[in-house]
Amino acid sequence: MNANTTPPRLDRDPSFRRFWAAHAAAQLGEQISLLALPLAAAVTLAATPLEMGWLSAAQSAPYLLIALFAGVWVDRNRRRPIMVASDLSRAAVLAAIPLAASFDLLSIAGLTVIGFAVAIAAVLFDVAAQSYLPTIARRDQLGPANARLELTRSVALVAGPGAAGLLMQVLAPAQAIVATAIAYLVSAVLLGAIRAPEPRPAAGVETSMGRAIADGIAFVAAHRVLRALTLTALVWNLSWFVLMAAFVLVATRLLGFTPAMLGLAFAAQGAGMLIGAALAQPIAARTGLGRSLVIGPAISALACPLFALAPPGPWGAACFAGGLFLFGLGPTIWAVNQMTLRQAVTPNALLGRVNATIRFASWGARPLGALLGGWIGESVGLHAALWLAAAGFALQILPVLLSPIPRLGVGADLDQAAKAPLRA
Repeated sequence: MNANTTPPRLDRDPSFRRFWAAHAAAQLGEQISLLALPLAAAVTLAATPLEMGWLSAAQSAPYLLIALFAGVWVDRNRRRPIMVASDLSRAAVLAAIPLAASFDLLSIAGLTVIGFAVAIAAVLFDVAAQSYLPTIARRDQLGPANARLELTRSVALVAGPGAAGLLMQVLAPAQAIVATAIAYLVSAVLLGAIRAPEPRPAAGVETSMGRAIADGIAFVAAHRVLRALTLTALVWNLSWFVLMAAFVLVATRLLGFTPAMLGLAFAAQGAGMLIGAALAQPIAARTGLGRSLVIGPAISALACPLFALAPPGPWGAACFAGGLFLFGLGPTIWAVNQMTLRQAVTPNALLGRVNATIRFASWGARPLGALLGGWIGESVGLHAALWLAAAGFALQILPVLLSPIPRLGVGADLDQAAKAPLRA
């Protein structure tokens, strides 16, 4: 490249634009499938509550079972082919649902296996995508790139369930799943059209699987920034699922909310996510990247007491809507900026394992939080579960505050952070 040649702007870079569009298609497909599969089980197969529980577990279990192994695989191979293979696998597996339905062979067991297979591919895609972005974006572009990706994810979270419901209304549930398979095919085609070269994986990941996983965990545990990000994410997810275990029961049984009131409250969370994705970069630019990573958890800590203090009636619904709006806003600001920092301070050869380790730790806390919230709500009371969640959201700020993160800025400071010995 000529010394005077300026790299293309992010929004004009064809490689990033194709990756962004592929990411949007995959996210939309994922959000539709997360609702479409349970709807197909309930409407087409008249699944029992226990069968629905098994299907839900199958759609989430791979994040615990294979995330760490996926990180090693991503570090040992080029990331883009893994994403393409994941998309094609999801499309092929989901296409089996209408095919089986047309021959009257669809069953709950088959649907559960399909949900599990789709989730395995989703784990691989997520870890690979998080690790691939630094290949096509410079360090100074990571913040804007992550903001765009998080914005499309937020749109998919808002639009996906509605799209799934509309498709199920117009088509037979099993046939509607074809749309999800098409979304994954579109993602695969767009990823395949990226022309930016991806370097070969660095040497040094040829050790045993167990040793490679241990190296990734040890790197995160020893790194003061990554350790703080992981602990905050872990405690946030634990607290969120404690909250969710009691949330709907408090709203409907204690406060008398109608389904419409609850639906409007959750719509406020979607609005918060969209605004958070749009504001994440401006906030980081104005306050510094490190301080923006305090703002996100602080907003969560302010949001949770609104649920515990909500009275019955319209004011209570307003409290719930306000709390969910803040839970859309703060965590989205956090998600964009922590990913930027994580990608900046992690060597490329370890990026897959670092992303997988953090995902494993944070998502692994979810079932524990759900069980803890359910037990506290049953044995002590539903409001006790809400206040326990509020205490957790207050504590999740501490790992960030006690780390070097609040002192990190942007630009040159981020480059310095990537090189600094931020190890305990």
